[in-house]
Amino acid sequence: MTLPSSLRSSLATAAILLAAALAIRAWQFGNPVVHIDEQFYLLVGDRLWQGRGLPFVDFWDRKPFGLFLVYAATRMFGGDAVIAYQLAATLCAAATAWIVQRLACRVTDGWGPLFAGIAYLVYLSVNGGDGGQSPVFYNLPVAAAAWGVVHVYERPAFDRTAAGYAALAMALFGVALQIKYSVLFEGVYFGVALLVAARRLPILRIVGWALLWCVLALLPTAAVFALYWHVGEVDALVFANFQSVFLRKAPGGALMAQRLAMIALHLLPLLIVAGLGVTGVSRRGPVGRLLIGWAGAAIVGLLLFGTYFDHYALPLVVPLAVLAAPALERPLQGLRRSVPVAVPVLAVGLAYVLVNTIVLRGTRGDGHGAYRLAATIGRAPEGCLFVFQGDPILYQLTDACVPTAYNFTTFLSEMGDSRTLGIDPHAELARVMAARPAYVVISSVDPEATDIEARGFVLRQLARHYRLVDQFALSERVDQLYRRVD
Repeated sequence: MTLPSSLRSSLATAAILLAAALAIRAWQFGNPVVHIDEQFYLLVGDRLWQGRGLPFVDFWDRKPFGLFLVYAATRMFGGDAVIAYQLAATLCAAATAWIVQRLACRVTDGWGPLFAGIAYLVYLSVNGGDGGQSPVFYNLPVAAAAWGVVHVYERPAFDRTAAGYAALAMALFGVALQIKYSVLFEGVYFGVALLVAARRLPILRIVGWALLWCVLALLPTAAVFALYWHVGEVDALVFANFQSVFLRKAPGGALMAQRLAMIALHLLPLLIVAGLGVTGVSRRGPVGRLLIGWAGAAIVGLLLFGTYFDHYALPLVVPLAVLAAPALERPLQGLRRSVPVAVPVLAVGLAYVLVNTIVLRGTRGDGHGAYRLAATIGRAPEGCLFVFQGDPILYQLTDACVPTAYNFTTFLSEMGDSRTLGIDPHAELARVMAARPAYVVISSVDPEATDIEARGFVLRQLARHYRLVDQFALSERVDQLYRRVD
């Protein structure tokens, strides 16, 4: 299939992909409860922007500092904080899709690259990337870094131009590393690929380039360490970002297998067409083999990282979409009219996104309940808000003071997370309630995950000192708001 000349320019494809990103993702614009993770990221980013708290000290989490810096940056223009981060995420998704399209141009022509860019946007939402999960942001520097390495492989020799692209690629991986440490696997893969590209240089020059690439990749993380050293909180950074990871208890084997199967199911259409496209991509010489290896590195990163939540598959969508490009433009067999493979692949993905969005608006809500509880609390209330169970976005919507650094709502309420905090969670919970927060939010119990002892303690405190003032029911839970009365 031949792409019309009017659609061949970079500007035209960028406009198409931006329009596609807006159309696919606009369903969630303004919804503050798309996912609990990004509610927390927005809270921390907003307080960081205002100078009212520091990640790992005032807001404990395992994610790198750079992720919260991204969310802080979305607040620089003011306005609705939820819309701001969702628009920023959409722009990053569209930019990544454009790079996917440019990379796909290396392995096929015609409509395939444009279909690959749209497929990236669709399957980003299929796998939980319809809001502001961290891969929505870090896929952009990773894809840009991959594009830089491709430029190195297209050079006739490892000259100054190739060295410049290589340095830029590793610097971009350094940026991505500060948004999510799991990009390490892809960064190592492309670092080795650059060493292969430079293999004909004298050994001392190769060692010199390798050291420079390592420095560039670690520079953003070193800057964060310098910041925390300056404020005397390096220990907090090291424990939250590194040591606590080893305290996590892996889910049971059956649950892990179930989650991995669900990821495979979500990716299945894209995996099939990527598999069909591999043969054509491999014929494109070193660049083709480089892109195939990238997909392999992303898969290894997913498998080694464990836990297997749906959004952990998001880094795979980038290389898989590139590999799928040759197959996406092929016509389906057995039809009278020429229909490209992309049509059913995209249709299946879009249908899932539509149905899943409807389902999640029943289970997580569309934000109406969160806004209602926030209105009951009021803006900047006297006394703190404590969300024991429920949506952490309530802290941001009310601008309430936060009574604990362990304010992601599962940290003090669920067994799995509490063991990673490095503190006695029951003692911290007792301290929080002794501080007499003005409002407390509690939600329905998940008996398999909830710390029953902690929940029982909070319920006793609510019965003695608080009065139920509002509640909001969803299909799977009821959020209750209590106000202190003594």
